[in-house]
Amino acid sequence: MQKFEQIEQELRYREDVIITHKIEKFNEELFPQKYGIPLETHFFVTPSSGLYEAEELQKFMLNLLPNTPPKKMEKFSEGESFSKRVLYLGALFFQEEIGTFKITEECKITGKILERILKAEGKNDEDIKDTLERRQVKSNEHPIYQETTLYVFPNTEIAEILKKSFRYGYKHELGENWRYISKKTLNHFNPKKGLLKKLLSK
Repeated sequence: MQKFEQIEQELRYREDVIITHKIEKFNEELFPQKYGIPLETHFFVTPSSGLYEAEELQKFMLNLLPNTPPKKMEKFSEGESFSKRVLYLGALFFQEEIGTFKITEECKITGKILERILKAEGKNDEDIKDTLERRQVKSNEHPIYQETTLYVFPNTEIAEILKKSFRYGYKHELGENWRYISKKTLNHFNPKKGLLKKLLSK
């Protein structure tokens, strides 16, 4: 079983986790110099009950796969963007080698250039006449990777909105960047904040 299959299986067994979307991408150009990761699987994950603070979301994310350390992590945190308080969203990145890519380079030398090379090497006229071409072949193998990413969101509604921005690359209705949400906007999704607002307005 590949790592991304194991990750998906573990998450789907958990009652406190919802996978809202699974998006797979394939890069047709497999050359490792350009695309070392031709296969990508992205999971959009949320807690079954919404979480809205950076600390509790970070704790939730770290507990998703405690026995499978990620290659890289983006932490949940709070900060400022364009003078607004925002929540930066977290993600876990996993990687596994799924095969190798072999590149073979062949160089063929003929004609006057070959004749000059052979003379420089001290070959006699008979040897030069009998040598029609010279080939050099060099092969290199490079690993091919599959990358699996867990993007974690506060709730399913937010995950649904941000999926559109992830897939099509346009600005979403919650802010300029799909990797953060303003705290003011986030409070509209938080039932506790909404209840507190109602109580204070009475």
